[in-house]
Amino acid sequence: MQEDTQGVNCAQRHVWLGVIVGFCFSVVATLLGGFAHGSGKRRDQMARQLAEQSRELVLANVQLEQYIAERDQMARQIAERSRELALANEQLEQYIAERDQVELALQQSREELEIVTTNIPGLLAHVDRDFRYLFANKAYAKWVGMDAEQMIGKHVRDVIGEQAWRASEASYARLFRGERVTMERSVIYPDKTEHFHVVSLVPQFDQQGSAIGYFSMILDITERKQAELELARQKQFLESLVAHSPVAIVTLDMQKRIASCNPAFEQLFGYPREQVLGRDLDALVANDAARAEARNITETAMQGIAVHRLGRRYRKDGTPIDAEIFAVPVIVAGEHVGMLAMYHDISEQVRAREQAESADRAKSAFLAAMSHEIRTPMNGVIGMTGLLLDTPLTAQQRQFAETIRFSGENLLAIINDILDFSKIEAGKLDLETADFDLRQVVENIGALFAERAQRKGLEMIVAVCPRVPPAVRGDSFRLGQVLTNLVGNALKFTERGEIELRAECRDITDGRVTMRFLVKDTGIGISSEQQARLFKPFTQADASTTRKYGGTGLGLAISNRLVEMMGGQIKIESALGQGSTFEFTVVLEKGIAATPKEINPVLNLQGRHVLIVDDNATNRMVLERQVVAWRMRPRCVASGSEALDVMRSATSQERFDVVLLDMEMPGMDGVELARAIRADSTIGSSRLILLTSLGHIGNVETIREMGLDAALVKPVRQSELYDCLSNVMGVSSAPVETRAPDVQSGKDEGRNIRILLAEDNAVNQQVAVFMLKTRGYAVDVVGNGREAVDALARAPYALVLMDCQMPELDGYEATREIRQREDSTGHTPIIALTAHALQGEREKCLAAGMDDYLSKPLKPETLYAALRHWVKMPSAAHTALPETPSESPPIESVAEPAIDSTALARLRKLQPPGSPDIIGELIDLFLRETPAKIAAVRQAVEQRDAAKLAKAAHSLKGSSASLGARALARVCAELETRGKTGELTAAPDLIAELEAEFERTRLALAAEK
Repeated sequence: MQEDTQGVNCAQRHVWLGVIVGFCFSVVATLLGGFAHGSGKRRDQMARQLAEQSRELVLANVQLEQYIAERDQMARQIAERSRELALANEQLEQYIAERDQVELALQQSREELEIVTTNIPGLLAHVDRDFRYLFANKAYAKWVGMDAEQMIGKHVRDVIGEQAWRASEASYARLFRGERVTMERSVIYPDKTEHFHVVSLVPQFDQQGSAIGYFSMILDITERKQAELELARQKQFLESLVAHSPVAIVTLDMQKRIASCNPAFEQLFGYPREQVLGRDLDALVANDAARAEARNITETAMQGIAVHRLGRRYRKDGTPIDAEIFAVPVIVAGEHVGMLAMYHDISEQVRAREQAESADRAKSAFLAAMSHEIRTPMNGVIGMTGLLLDTPLTAQQRQFAETIRFSGENLLAIINDILDFSKIEAGKLDLETADFDLRQVVENIGALFAERAQRKGLEMIVAVCPRVPPAVRGDSFRLGQVLTNLVGNALKFTERGEIELRAECRDITDGRVTMRFLVKDTGIGISSEQQARLFKPFTQADASTTRKYGGTGLGLAISNRLVEMMGGQIKIESALGQGSTFEFTVVLEKGIAATPKEINPVLNLQGRHVLIVDDNATNRMVLERQVVAWRMRPRCVASGSEALDVMRSATSQERFDVVLLDMEMPGMDGVELARAIRADSTIGSSRLILLTSLGHIGNVETIREMGLDAALVKPVRQSELYDCLSNVMGVSSAPVETRAPDVQSGKDEGRNIRILLAEDNAVNQQVAVFMLKTRGYAVDVVGNGREAVDALARAPYALVLMDCQMPELDGYEATREIRQREDSTGHTPIIALTAHALQGEREKCLAAGMDDYLSKPLKPETLYAALRHWVKMPSAAHTALPETPSESPPIESVAEPAIDSTALARLRKLQPPGSPDIIGELIDLFLRETPAKIAAVRQAVEQRDAAKLAKAAHSLKGSSASLGARALARVCAELETRGKTGELTAAPDLIAELEAEFERTRLALAAEK
């Protein structure tokens, strides 16, 4: 197109050149003619010639312009065509690219199909209308013993054999009629093994709907078939066992209707099978008196619990049968489908037992007389021995007399058991009836055994239901005898754990009180076989038990009879190694209580908040029920660290008025917890009552020195607890004035002593360095455990303060590496610094090789005491600083301030006069760093990164606590806990609380500068 344009431009230039030449020629000719003085005729001729040439020239010019216009039109047409060709070329290239993609996808599909068909576990083949193979996968080819390529084009008959071909002809006919064919067949492989196949034939149709071939799919189901055959064999075996069992067996469906029974059931109860199917079992074999007990067994088994009982059932003719009954749930494939019951006829054994019991009663009458005759002189022996002990005796004589009395008392206890049992058997034991305080009887039993329990290291727990009437009527002595026997046995057979005695009011109707008692232990337990003979006289669980623990075996038998005489029954739940629970009920009458003491309204406990701290769950439950009965508001925790967290996180309306502390708790005992509470001014106003099993812990002054308001001996009587709570809540202690240590007296304590501080938190670094330098210590600071290890490798230090949570290498790992590098030349004391106050944290630090443990925020007096203990001072020993007494503010609680001013005041008092304001520097550093730390916490929550949240919150918690921002530190601690447990549901709400608390803290710190 460009060449055409150039040609047109060239032609135009030639035309104009000709015009110019012609014009010049005419002018010249005219001039020459004039000069030549030619004739006019010649001039005219020349003029005509010139005019003619001009006309020709104009005509040529018009033709040339027409030619140029045509060429321009042609050039435009060529340009348009070129654009159309370029567009078509682009479309063609796009089509080619799309076709290539389709071909690639088809190739990938073919490859995927080939992979599937090659590796499919079934035998797969494609056959045409003439029964010739178009395709076969490797499994199919291997099965027929050929290569897949060799099979292409072969006839089916030639591949599978004539016999298989003929057997399948009918199926092929159905196949080409358009039907899909599925069949099972047995095949004998060349190795003579029988296999089972499932064959599926699927027809292939053309566009007109005519069958043009088929697909064959063969699956080997030999394993499934063999499993079905084995299952059928087992089912037949079980059915044979049930059918020939001598025990009557019956099954019920989920509607509690009889689904099947065996011949032994028909024979035992006299019903033919057709008369029992679909009927109610309990209505069939139990009369009106036994039906409720029978239905209870059925309901229990239907709930998935196995039952073993002895009971009486009845035949079709009404004849009674004493039976041992088993009822178990039937569960198939995880689904509860019914129950199975078995009845073993023990009528003969029952009759034999009754005859033996009759003989026993005759023997018991004889024993009653004999025991009484023996008991009389024994009382004389014991009484005279007591009188003898009241006289002046030598040491040896007193030892002999004590042995006589001890042996006589044991012998008398045995004789008393024999006498009581003999009276019961002879029907001559009568119960007395008198009003008594049931709560007092139960609590007295607990107090009786409390010392013995404490000597064995057992927890003795006594719980009496608040619904128990103030007075009941019955035989308090015999009730106490049963309880004494059960609790005594529990103590005898329990080496560790707890003994629980509980009394509950089950029902009060028509002036009668049904009481339920439980004695639960964590002892050796009793097997189900041994329980069957447990309440029989003169026996224990087994002979070895008698040899090891002693006893006649009469105690439980007597208790059983006494409970029955009081209108109840006794039972046991136990398993070897899992302890035992004895439970019994008695029916008493309502008594007439003495006039109750009037309670002073001022001492009313209603609405008071109480915190119960005990590692024993049963103790917590008992105490909680008791205080709830007085309408107090309890909160229960299991450890000292948890108690501190709960108390510090309580709002002003939830502050605890009183705390019940268990003495013996792992990690932090009751006294340590009391001191920790008193040391914290935000929670130190609570009244503290210690509950101990030690019997006596000192006088009132000793109790006060421990930070306690009162102490009670466990098991605590309810009346004692009420009186104690009333007393401590009704008297308000005046605050104790605190005295800060004299800073100047110890300013040179750390002279010439260099300490290594490993701490990654900048605020905590500043606080610790300030505390140490105040006492003259030289301090080197590192930011992680790796730097701490390297620093100790370069130079010796008198002591290392090691933060537990640091990047790169935490405190535990750093300590282990330091200990591995130490040689016999010396040992560097390492004190752990941690914000954790959980149970076991101290043990974890010591196990890592650390020497001591300090919790954050650091208190100066605690830090200095630890340094004095572990660092060998170069100068004379310093006098220990007096401990700061705990404050005891009035009971009324107030809103928690944003900043604990005592923390900042403690730091200010350490600052020597005239020195730069370290508090202002710490506050500025804290306010600069905290927004970034809060942002890190928020980002961790938004990203659902629990580990990152725990780390960020822990860092902020430490710096907040160091400056006394306890409320802010508490929110951080909650976020840290969420991060460690991975429970981030409530974390967004805590972020809002964190930001609000920081704003409050920021304003308070700004005012402190």
